[in-house]
Amino acid sequence: MKNGENVQFEMISKIRLLWNQQCLRETLYLNALKMDRICHLRKSLTQGHFSSLLFQRELKSVYDYLKCLLTDDGLAIPSYSTEQHNGIFHLREMEGRQMEVAGFFKKTEATLLNSYQTVSQYLEWDQSILDMLDDHQVSIKGFYESMAHRESQLGKLGFAIS
Repeated sequence: MKNGENVQFEMISKIRLLWNQQCLRETLYLNALKMDRICHLRKSLTQGHFSSLLFQRELKSVYDYLKCLLTDDGLAIPSYSTEQHNGIFHLREMEGRQMEVAGFFKKTEATLLNSYQTVSQYLEWDQSILDMLDDHQVSIKGFYESMAHRESQLGKLGFAIS
């Protein structure tokens, strides 16, 4: 059995992981919004961008609440893995290919949703934190479904991957 400080440290680590993923999500959506010829995706991309900002803020509040007296660097700068940097680069190569961009974000949302499900099941949480994580999951699932729908629609309209 783990002592209280180890459990709290693990909870903080999991929140940091989700926060980093939301920072990456923000960066990806922002980069996509800067692309030309994404008119069919602009509304979904804008909503995704704003939700990532909101979720970061909520996760930071939980992080600060859990951190309390532990020594930690805080959440000032996100840390991205090489794979995540490659995702940003790959997105930039999709300029003008809306169906491919929608598919990319569908996969991104699926990965994020999986992380939330893993974190939610991993540790005991305060009920208000669980409710927040559940709300995030519902929203992320909605973005996943929206991108899957957009990908399908764009395929039917002839916006095939070029």
